[in-house]
Amino acid sequence: MAKISIQKIDLDAEKTHQAFEYNSNEFKKLIAVFCSPAVQLSLVFDNGRKVFVRGMEYQESKDSIPNHRVFSINKTLNKEIISGVINKTKRHIGQLAVYLIVEK
Repeated sequence: MAKISIQKIDLDAEKTHQAFEYNSNEFKKLIAVFCSPAVQLSLVFDNGRKVFVRGMEYQESKDSIPNHRVFSINKTLNKEIISGVINKTKRHIGQLAVYLIVEK
């Protein structure tokens, strides 16, 4: 049976734009991603495939059922480095975080 984990990447709430990297190590698949509300997130994998995800506004997301707040990706990983950039919008307040849902 596959083990699913949520990997939280905390970011500096004082910065408007911030880059991050995550080494997939023993994880074999990136199932989905979600992030703080009112931000933009872009991800790049080792093979150059780009994925763009835009965070939902708080008002929108609180009216959505939880399973609809997650962006499905289903990408097989092979000890890849996942690089990303998060950009705050003017409406963002509070802590910044990106959550990767990964499978062993």
